[in-house]
Amino acid sequence: MSGKPTEYIAPNRKDTGQGVEDAGLAPGTVLGDGRYRLIGNIGQDVRGGAQLWRAKDSALGRDVALTILVGDRGDTQVNARARRALERAMHAASFHCVGAARVLDVISAKHGLAESDRVLGIVVAEWTHGTDLAELVKDNPVPPATAARLLQSLAVAVETAHHVGLVLGIDHPQRIRVSADGELRFAFPGVRPEASATDDVRGLGAVLFYLLTGRWPLPDAPVGVPTVELRQDATPVTPRSLRPIVPLELSNAAVKALAGPDSTINTGGIRTAAAMIPVLERAAATEDSGTNVMRQSPIGNPAPENDVWRDRDPEPDQARKRKLSVGMAILGVATLLIVGWLGFQVAQMFAPGGSSNATHTILPSGVEGGEGGADEDAEPDDGPPVAAGPVAPAGVTEWQLPGKNPDHPDRAGHAIDGDAATAWATSEYNVPFDAPNALKAGVGLVMSFPEVARLAEVTVNSPSAGGVIEVRTSPSATPGGIEETTLVGTLNLTGGDSSLAFDEVVEGQYVMIWVTGVVPVDSGRHQTRIAEVTFQQAE
Repeated sequence: MSGKPTEYIAPNRKDTGQGVEDAGLAPGTVLGDGRYRLIGNIGQDVRGGAQLWRAKDSALGRDVALTILVGDRGDTQVNARARRALERAMHAASFHCVGAARVLDVISAKHGLAESDRVLGIVVAEWTHGTDLAELVKDNPVPPATAARLLQSLAVAVETAHHVGLVLGIDHPQRIRVSADGELRFAFPGVRPEASATDDVRGLGAVLFYLLTGRWPLPDAPVGVPTVELRQDATPVTPRSLRPIVPLELSNAAVKALAGPDSTINTGGIRTAAAMIPVLERAAATEDSGTNVMRQSPIGNPAPENDVWRDRDPEPDQARKRKLSVGMAILGVATLLIVGWLGFQVAQMFAPGGSSNATHTILPSGVEGGEGGADEDAEPDDGPPVAAGPVAPAGVTEWQLPGKNPDHPDRAGHAIDGDAATAWATSEYNVPFDAPNALKAGVGLVMSFPEVARLAEVTVNSPSAGGVIEVRTSPSATPGGIEETTLVGTLNLTGGDSSLAFDEVVEGQYVMIWVTGVVPVDSGRHQTRIAEVTFQQAE
């Protein structure tokens, strides 16, 4: 999948579809005190009066995603809704997760927007290179296992956000993009004032339904997006009823997530993203590693023999078998000739008049050498991994043992923001974690990388000399317990930078910094602060 943008940008496009006024916005319009120049309209969310745009940040020379709230500034109710939406966006500014674009800035009507503009506020987020969700299913739905894999990163983002008390607002197809890495990502933050965690879970069900069928099941779908109406009775429309190839468990998961707490459909219901993640993992495990999400078969149409939708084993290719037999015969003859030639050279070396007095050694490069050649007994060096340069996590969240209260989840991003002046810290505790009457055994920070990373070293910058942390790999951003993680090293903090070089390459997408030792502070209690965590990737 290409990382280049795929949307077509009309030269003088001003219309944004029905439901949201255009507010005079068009490609080339400049907002935010001249900083953001609009490039192309991606869509609109009529429920929140929001336009979704791609723009250029002239100050930093990068593309950004803008969620632009538009409306009449004289309408008190509209202005109040916009203010509430901007407040929720500001609360999400410290949230970092692979499946959600980071909020970079929030602009209100009183700061950086002209009085004449019908723009009530702007949420600025990092731009997600890739393609639109609608583009992915425009021709055909994706294979069920691929749909499950695509949705996993988005489901983890929703669960992580809910864990820290945030709502993303993923229940709109144009707010979601497919990244260049082939994962779904929430690309346009700026949640509606009335949106709840239930709406996020229903959004997961809707996105799964959309990937499996090519039809959006929730109301207020964007213009041009095919829809399906879910009947409010005991026989709901299911992905499997529209496309029989969909596994029953995956089809039921979509319907149960869509049901919501007020639904009359007796499905049992899925109320959290955490409940959907295991279903997606089981379904994704059956995906063909060579599957290309851009090659799918239409519903009801037979697939060609070389397509991923093959339903029987291919017929043997006789011509290919003949070529393979000929190739193997030639390889056998060549092997015999090489062995014979080597035998002749050895015989010549020990024959009378030959070079029997010389010592011959085959060098690693394959050339012949004399007494000064390479040591035949040399062993490869299997020492610790060599650091090849820094590799930065894409996100970080605070993690607690089940049932324990959070410490400072809103400050978790300080641990990877590149600024040693800011820090994440544990709460202040009356006794250390290893005391018999301690409230908990530790507190963790889970670092998320965009993909599986190969790590050689970790460095922790901390003023808490005497503190102790364990470095662990985790199967996900939200493990069910510490026993699901794997210990790879222990680091005693010395104040300032403390480094741990791993004995062997550590591979993983999720790495936990598990604080097990807190130190006395001025208040007489115990606490550990972490200013920065950096990693070195292995060669």
